Amino acid sequence: MLRPPKNKEQEKTAEDDDDDYEGPAPAPAASQAQSEAEAKRKADLLKAAEDFDKKLLGIETTFVSPALLNSDDKYFVESYKVYLNLIWLNAEVGTGGSDVAGGADFAPTDTQMKLLQGFEAEISATDTNYQKLMKEDLPALNHGLEQGNVVPVAE
Repeated sequence: MLRPPKNKEQEKTAEDDDDDYEGPAPAPAASQAQSEAEAKRKADLLKAAEDFDKKLLGIETTFVSPALLNSDDKYFVESYKVYLNLIWLNAEVGTGGSDVAGGADFAPTDTQMKLLQGFEAEISATDTNYQKLMKEDLPALNHGLEQGNVVPVAE
């Protein structure tokens, strides 16, 4: 139950009560120029991250068709890329797969060997592009992210 203050206690007025914080004074608001510079820096970081993502997706789509990235090959949307071509070549040359009987009892044909050489050349070129992206573009992106106090991309 509330009671009136005793003689020894003094009532605190609203003026005395509003500033109990004893820490440092808050910093003044950032100037508009700083805000614009910060917005530009963030926009530049976002652009760098999006550019890196596009380059990485370009490398990825040499292996897998873009239409099949989130699905499987139950229907033919576009021509296959290296990954599915190797799977089907393995089914033809090996013990079979899906609706392919396979040919494990016979040596690969000249055409199958030429296809394999072409796929291996494409994989090698893509690997070179990937290594270049990781050695040159990723460190530059990570440096920009660190400057913007953003967690860098793991290497």
